[in-house]
Amino acid sequence: MAARDKVNLYEFGKQYGFSVPADMMVNNLQDLSKAGEKLGYPLVVKGKYYEAYVNHTADVAQKSFHLLSAKWGLPVIAQQFIKGTEINIAGLGDGEETPLALSRCANCISPIKARPGQASQ
Repeated sequence: MAARDKVNLYEFGKQYGFSVPADMMVNNLQDLSKAGEKLGYPLVVKGKYYEAYVNHTADVAQKSFHLLSAKWGLPVIAQQFIKGTEINIAGLGDGEETPLALSRCANCISPIKARPGQASQ
């Protein structure tokens, strides 16, 4: 499962020449605040294995942090938001350079909406 850990994405992209948005590992709300200051809003908050939310305010980002850290553990990843279509590609091979399967998912990020009476994203 560690190979799927999103904390490895930036280094993987750098190693293979892919453009990957800037990110920060977040272990607590202080880290999240620093990430918001450095990366700006909207801010993508991601679980370490799966699930991500686009957050337009610090309050909503905190809700995402709590939800994702409870579900997937720490660290949670805060990532720079880049407008466009997200495409996830996963491949499976036989270890001998023969591809066995390829999967693609577009538009996989779901926003967390503000509660009624709160500022919306």
